[in-house]
Amino acid sequence: MICSPYEQPSHHWQLDERGRATAKKVDGRRPSSLLVSSVPDAKTRLGGDDDATNKRINALRDLVDRWRTGGYEGATPTTRSLLEHWTHPDRTPRLYWAQLEALETIIYLYEVATTVPTASGILEAISCTNKEHNDLLPRIASKMATGTGKTVVMALIIAWQACNSRENPVKFSNQFVVITPGLIIRDRLQELLPRTVNNVYDRMDLVPYTLRSQLKSAKIKIANYQSFRHRDAFAQLGASKHEKHLLGVSNFSMSRESDSVMIGRTLFGFDNNHNVVVINDEAHHCYKPGTGRMRDETKEDKDRAAIWFNSIKLINSYFMGKLVSVYDLSATPKFIERGEKRSDSLFPWSVSDFPLTDAIESGMVKIPRVPVGKTGLESSVCRNIFDNTEKSVRKRLDKNNLPNTITVPLDSLYESYKTEFETYKKLGYKIPPVFIIVVDSIHNARVFYEYVSGNYCNSGKSKINWTDGRYDLFSNNPKYGNKLRTILVHSRIDEGDILGKMKDVLKVEARRLRTYDPMKSEHEILRDILATVGRENTHGEQIRCVVSVSMLTEGWDAKNVTHVFGFRKFGTQLICEQVSGRALRRTDTDSPEWYKTPIFAEIFGVPFNYMLDVKRKPGNHKLPKTYVLPKDHSDHLEIEFPLVISYTHRTSPNTIVTLNPSKVDKYVISPPTGDPTQEELTGIVGETKNINFVSIHLQAAKFRLAKSAVDEWFQTDKYHNTKNESFYQDLSLFAQMRRNVDMWFSHQNITLHRNFQPYWVLLAPHLSSIPHEIVKSCNVTISGQSVRPHAIFSEPNTARTRDIKFETKVKSDLILDSPKKCHHNCAPCDSLLEIQVAKILDRLDIVLAWMRNHSLKFGWSIPYYFDSMWRRYYPDFIVRLVSTSIDKTPPHAVIEVKGIDDERSKAKAHYARHVWAPALSDAGYGRWEYVYITNTDLAAEQLALAQKGGGPHAV
Repeated sequence: MICSPYEQPSHHWQLDERGRATAKKVDGRRPSSLLVSSVPDAKTRLGGDDDATNKRINALRDLVDRWRTGGYEGATPTTRSLLEHWTHPDRTPRLYWAQLEALETIIYLYEVATTVPTASGILEAISCTNKEHNDLLPRIASKMATGTGKTVVMALIIAWQACNSRENPVKFSNQFVVITPGLIIRDRLQELLPRTVNNVYDRMDLVPYTLRSQLKSAKIKIANYQSFRHRDAFAQLGASKHEKHLLGVSNFSMSRESDSVMIGRTLFGFDNNHNVVVINDEAHHCYKPGTGRMRDETKEDKDRAAIWFNSIKLINSYFMGKLVSVYDLSATPKFIERGEKRSDSLFPWSVSDFPLTDAIESGMVKIPRVPVGKTGLESSVCRNIFDNTEKSVRKRLDKNNLPNTITVPLDSLYESYKTEFETYKKLGYKIPPVFIIVVDSIHNARVFYEYVSGNYCNSGKSKINWTDGRYDLFSNNPKYGNKLRTILVHSRIDEGDILGKMKDVLKVEARRLRTYDPMKSEHEILRDILATVGRENTHGEQIRCVVSVSMLTEGWDAKNVTHVFGFRKFGTQLICEQVSGRALRRTDTDSPEWYKTPIFAEIFGVPFNYMLDVKRKPGNHKLPKTYVLPKDHSDHLEIEFPLVISYTHRTSPNTIVTLNPSKVDKYVISPPTGDPTQEELTGIVGETKNINFVSIHLQAAKFRLAKSAVDEWFQTDKYHNTKNESFYQDLSLFAQMRRNVDMWFSHQNITLHRNFQPYWVLLAPHLSSIPHEIVKSCNVTISGQSVRPHAIFSEPNTARTRDIKFETKVKSDLILDSPKKCHHNCAPCDSLLEIQVAKILDRLDIVLAWMRNHSLKFGWSIPYYFDSMWRRYYPDFIVRLVSTSIDKTPPHAVIEVKGIDDERSKAKAHYARHVWAPALSDAGYGRWEYVYITNTDLAAEQLALAQKGGGPHAV
């Protein structure tokens, strides 16, 4: 583990020619590169001639890095609000770097790249790729290794588009179609629906409180691709075969429903006059049929690709071209090439790449521990069990005569599993570890199933007896109860032809399966068991072994898989990664530095070229969950708090904006970060373009700054688009800002670097920070009367503590249980200093009620400006105080608790005291004070001053 999952990878292990990590650590992130692989001879070429897709991804990484460093310049106000929320350093839980980078790349291409000359080559290349491969569908693909959180990225995409759609319905969408390869994934992704219990938005705190109403208005359909098959229109109307014959309908083509009827049926309730977004999960299955780029493609592969790809084309037609984007998410968005090179190349429309190697080095997933000669067995036997078994034997295995090439490594892996099983018991885990066996055919899978778990047999006297399998821990012997320990499944369990082939297996276990749920069919129960393996209080809770035909169902998210045994043909590293990936999800993510402890998955029979063998270390202990809820009979402690999303100015034709020299802060115009005179001005992909920034005159630069200052005035570059178009078009404000720019430049507090170039001010950070400094330094009057910024509120304008419920994981010494003056049952804090303040608030007579604003859980924040961009600040407490003679209603205080004062804290305090609090007062929300506590001995004195309205309250 050499990187953090929450930060951009800073190092990587050098790989050898077979793709395995060496002991040499290299500085910097591993570039996206082409892996040319052929498993049979175990040779892999790394770092060869990377194709155009990898080069484009590497170039795009640089552009997105610069955009991120520059404060997301050019994104919409809502997008910047969301990005601030997602990247907040104190958020819990934190998002992975892989998730943020995938989303940032998507946003950059959609919102920003068209205005960046050096990104034009990338956009053109993606457009040409989609013309060639996707019939002009607007597809982009994100490669994210198994276990890096693709579902969260889907939710982030939905939140980003939906929250922007209210302000700009022409560009964005609040209608989403999520397409999956099967029912298990479809059912699991129900957490993408904002109104479901334990949805991902609430569980992961993905949307600020101020934007949640916009998210909940989104229309989201989660459908398996089979939903887009055309149906018999007459059969749906109840027509019998005889009636169809009388009507002259002799075949399906005559009764097949039309394209528009099929899409309208599948997407019932969607409005085809508005935009729509498609998200493909496990998107490597969706490609234009007939391309000839997929090697060893089966009929089922072709049929699936055809239905899936054509369904998106039909969606685009149904919505009359209003399909704004198709986002592909997959751990392996690749073509498996034909020919001698046999390379697994990324889909050419891929735009980001976070591969399994990066995920392993960041500690995000388990390490696949592949035998390399230290198991007491020959390496080639353990890695290539299928190939080392004679063809005549492996084609149709005999349960009573399995060859040593299978039994010896299987016994060895089971012994390892027994050790892991005992470890789970000692640690007190309720669920067991899981052992999976992936087999090439239904017959052979049933042989393995009965070999490991036992089976019923006829004794010859009309009695059916149980014959034990080889491994006790996997035994399905009825003496252990009706619940199964081992199950046999198929990756296409819901397809009719597969059910027919597996009916004998289902028939044998039918009685026991019905004990789980008598209202469901055997195959539905089996699907439920598989879908819930590793989850407490479910049908799959106690499953220990899963035998699967061909491949375990994609999207299967069990996190307790510890052992994998493969007995099938592996043509490429892509297939190896897909099978191994079923075992790589981690569960031990509660401790602060969980990712530094390596966890392993033992893998036999999968010739996966990556990691060396290392010893396992014990896992981390989990933090208990804490549920925060309003207390019964405590309405008198309820606090209502306003939801401010930004500030703006009241304007009229009589508005005068004048720079106040006494307000101008010191500012140095230094060379911009990453001065682009050389690197950015040269095209990264495609033709080089000449961008004439260097020769720009100072007067032209000031003209642009004046325009940006007007935008800053109307908050068009913040969290909410509140620009008053009619007044904006009046040149009087622009003319005033133009004069203010001149005055600001000539002020004694403004210092120009000795090599100052005018174009510097048009680049980050100056293009955003200088207009802000100018506006901040201005006095504003309307008809001679001074005015100050007023607040813009979300919808609804306020929130109440009664509506806030959440769960969190915090150390017990950082929780104040059963507080007397808090509406909630407990107050989880981030530090011991906060706990001390909470106890003080609970006993002070001048405090009527208080609430703990737990990081992003409440989602309550104050907008402030710092380090060249607008940000959101999450205070620690809100307090309702006893009224004084100057108040009509009880005053409130916002409390920030911090041991060390710094520049960011000063910026927060400035906006809270001098912009936010006055704006609330002007809006009729009473008196709000700001208290900054660094010493708990002075807390009571500071709150007493706040109660009286005694000015700044930081002693």
